Formats: sequence, structure tokens, C-alpha cells
Amino acid sequence: MPDKVISLEQVQLEQDTGKTVNYDDRINVDLNRANTPLIEVVTKPDFENIDQVQAYVPDSELPVIRLDKNIQAQLQNTLDELPDSVLDRLTKEPYNLQLAHARNLLFQPEILDYYENIFGRIRDANKWFFHELLAAFAKSDVEFQVDIVLPDMLVDIVSSVEKNEISLTGARIILKHIIRNKSTKTLPQLIKELDIGKPEASAELEEAINEICQQIINTNADVVEKIARGHTNALQVLIGQAMKATKGKVHAKEFRSKFMELLK
Repeated sequence: MPDKVISLEQVQLEQDTGKTVNYDDRINVDLNRANTPLIEVVTKPDFENIDQVQAYVPDSELPVIRLDKNIQAQLQNTLDELPDSVLDRLTKEPYNLQLAHARNLLFQPEILDYYENIFGRIRDANKWFFHELLAAFAKSDVEFQVDIVLPDMLVDIVSSVEKNEISLTGARIILKHIIRNKSTKTLPQLIKELDIGKPEASAELEEAINEICQQIINTNADVVEKIARGHTNALQVLIGQAMKATKGKVHAKEFRSKFMELLK
């Protein structure tokens, strides 16, 4: 559209008391903006043709058109869900989203569709979606795209964690790998390729867990001392090192149990 110069006549401050709205057989008084100050810009009539005039000045020869209520309802049904309605829906049961999260979804329709796709298919969907999936994209410095980690893939990953086939750390490794490499491999293929499947329970595994935990305890005397003084949160430091040493193959709760046993 070409630039157009509009000449200004004046700028004035107004404070209306109200306005009247004329209908066929009645006059309504609108006080919604009463005593609300506003700035009014008055321009000069810089119209160049009749079409521009008609865009701003009502045509007195055109009759008023009033839509039947049934037509209004039909038109409303063709409209997308209004923003306020979306926010209200997302912050109530069953979603119970924080307002900030709901607003983020509101202005990103693709992400909202993805979220609604997985909700109900994943236990604790809010945690997995916001704190695991979106966090994995952010940590990988990659903008979220629906076709990188498909909803079905995320559902499969969560299912594998719940079945103890992989650990939470293993799930995070898989998510980051998919995002950074745009991998299209199946979950079983990724588990095998990344070597993060949970090992079968055995005496050898128990012995290996014991050795790893004992070695970590021996090299973290300061953390062990904090735990002994009642700072139980420090145990996460030891568990984190154990998870790193095993590349997420062993579930964190197994390391927690072993550390608590050794630190008695």
C-alpha cells in the first residue's frame, strides 16, 4: 500500500459523559466510557476519490442491516474459540495449567494442538510437556517443531519410563538426541543405538551398583558429611554422579536406595 500524507487539524483532549445509540423504535444511552479521558485527533479531509470517502463516511442511502439471532448463532459457530475461552479452559479441570503456561499455548496454536494431543495419553502430561519436552528443545537451542518429536514418540518414551524399560535420564538422552539430530528412528532403535536400555536384574548388576556407589562415597567426603548433618538434599549430588557414570541405564531410585543403605 502506498504511503499517504494525512494533514492534522488539531489534537484535543475529551471526556465524554456518554452517547446515544439509535434503533428503529428506541434510543439507548451508552455510559460505558463515561468520564474516561481520551485524545481525539482531528484530520483534514484529505480524500482523493469517492471510494475513500465512502470508507469513512456512512452512505445515507444504504439501509441499516440487522441480522436475525439464528444467523448470529450460525456465524459464531464458524469462529475459532475465543482467547478468553481458551485460557479459561486450560486453567481449569482437567488441564489445571498455570496462567503463564496457558498464555504461552494460546499464542502458539501448533504447540497447543500438540499439548492437547498428548494430554490424557500421558500420566502427568504437564510435567512431561513443559519440564521435559520443551526444556529439551530449549537446552538444545532448537525452536520447537511438532514434526521433530511426534506426539506418538513422546507417548512411547513416557510409557517406557513407566514400565522401567528406560530411566528418566535415559528418556532425556533420547529426547535431546532426536531434537539435535532430527532422528526418525523408532524408540527401540534409539534405545539400542544409544545403549540406554535398562540392564536385567542380576547379582552382577547389584554388585556393580554397590561398587559405583561406594566409589562415589569415597570421593565425595564433603557431600557425605553434609548428609550426615541432616542435609538430605545433598544425596541428589551422589545420585547424579551415579546416573552419569551409568549413562542413565539404572533408575535413580535404585541408586537412592543403595546410597541410603551404605550411609547408615
